[in-house]
Amino acid sequence: MPIINASTGEQYPLTLTRADRLLPRLMGLLGTESLAGEALHLTPCDSIHTIGMKYSLDIVYLDSGGRVLKTVSSLRPNRVSSGPSQAASVLELPAGYAERHGIGIGDRLTLVPDSRNRTSQHALTALFHWPINVFLGILWSRFILHSIESWLASSGPLTLGIVIHNTFLLILFLSRRKSKEVSSRFADWLVPILTMACVMMLKPGPVTTVPATVLSIVIQCLGMAFMTLSLVSLGRSLGIVPANRTIKCSGAYQWMRHPLYAGEMVFYMGFLIGNCTPYNSFLVVSILSGQIWRAFAEERLLLHDRQYRRYIRRVRFRFIPGLF
Repeated sequence: MPIINASTGEQYPLTLTRADRLLPRLMGLLGTESLAGEALHLTPCDSIHTIGMKYSLDIVYLDSGGRVLKTVSSLRPNRVSSGPSQAASVLELPAGYAERHGIGIGDRLTLVPDSRNRTSQHALTALFHWPINVFLGILWSRFILHSIESWLASSGPLTLGIVIHNTFLLILFLSRRKSKEVSSRFADWLVPILTMACVMMLKPGPVTTVPATVLSIVIQCLGMAFMTLSLVSLGRSLGIVPANRTIKCSGAYQWMRHPLYAGEMVFYMGFLIGNCTPYNSFLVVSILSGQIWRAFAEERLLLHDRQYRRYIRRVRFRFIPGLF
């Protein structure tokens, strides 16, 4: 249905979506690439933001009768705008549309939506990207601080690797790029979170023998070196939940499909050798199982991508070249 300007008789042939529930209003146009030929009506609403948006918008504030109270031309991304106290709803239009079509203060608009409360996975991902980052960042930081305290208390090298590795992971995680596609399977969210929790629950073990300590340090260093190479290859494509953040084919990914997980498995096996307790053994087995699950879950999602299908024909092994 077109938007009709009752004051001028002009019709604006835009596909209109009305968002009159909480979640669709919160999501707005997040996750969309453009608004060409479309408009969004947010009601009730008297202020908006464009944080996380990729393009500019025209904003039209309306009272309860559809009268235009205020217009904002080409509001850029990452801005906030508020309407007059009488504003009851907001109409979001393509940038420059209001000026081109003479929509001004005092005009009365009739809005008949084509659809209501449209949502998308991309919008949900964009909406929760930074809140999830902040929450997990705080949780991860607490774990790193606890690891530092344990390392300082023991004055030993066996927990230092966890401190270094997880500090590096935290930095890359907070700066990671947004996903093009994210798994919507419940298990694909639950397993990575539980795996992370197991990592955060590892504890230094009792003083062990010198050979076991040396072996533990050597294996941890090997795992750490390979994880570092993998993280450098991965860059800002790091994530927790299976997602497509661009396909990586270079660096460590030339040799195996999941070099980061392989390096982490080696690292945590080394940690277990130097901190061997039934408690840590259970957690390390859980971590290894979780990483294998994550690898298969990621592949299930990435197989939708033609580039990844070509990649797996070239790189056949997941964790151990020539074996698995």
